[in-house]
Amino acid sequence: MATQTGWTTNAAFEEQIDIAARPGRIFAILDDPRNVPLLIPEISNVEPSGNDVYKAVYTVKVLGLVPLNFSLTYNVAGDRYPEQVTLYFHGNVEGMIRWMLTSNGNNTHVVAHADYKFARQIVDDVLKNNVPNGGPLGGFMQGMAGIAGGASSQLDLVLESIFTKSRDDVRQALKNLKARSEGI
Repeated sequence: MATQTGWTTNAAFEEQIDIAARPGRIFAILDDPRNVPLLIPEISNVEPSGNDVYKAVYTVKVLGLVPLNFSLTYNVAGDRYPEQVTLYFHGNVEGMIRWMLTSNGNNTHVVAHADYKFARQIVDDVLKNNVPNGGPLGGFMQGMAGIAGGASSQLDLVLESIFTKSRDDVRQALKNLKARSEGI
C-alpha cells in the first residue's frame, strides 16, 4: 500500500445507490461545486479561488482519533448531462470521483467511481508527530505493527485507516445525495 515516492498508492473503489429522483435533479446537485461540502462534510474551509475552482481542506481521522488535514483544490465537471459528473481533487489529494447516473423510471441508479491518492509527506508527518509511542494508543499501534510485520506496518495501518475512512466518506456522500435529491 505504501510507496517510496511522493504519493501513497491509489485508493480505487466503487460505491452505488438507488435514488427516488430523476437524473437531471441529481446532476444539478452534483454539478454545483458549492454542494461538495454538503455531500462530503469532511471537506471544510471552502473558499472560491476563481474559474469554478475551490480551495478546501479534507480531514481524515486516522484510526478514528488523529486528524489528518489534506489541503486541496477541487472543481466539478458536468461531463455528460444528465449522465456523468466528475469531481476532481488537486493538491495533497490527487484524483477524482466520477458520478455515473442511470435512469430507471422515476429512480436513478448512481455509481460513484473513486480513484485518488494522498501526499506521502502528510502521512509521514502524522506518523512522526502524532502517533504515540507510549500509552494505550501507542501500545495498540506497536502491537498491531508487530503482528503485521514491523515499523513499515505502522504506515500500512495509517494508510488502511485513511483509505477505509475515504471509502466511508464516499458512502456517506451517496446517502447525503439521496437525502438532498429526495428532499428528505
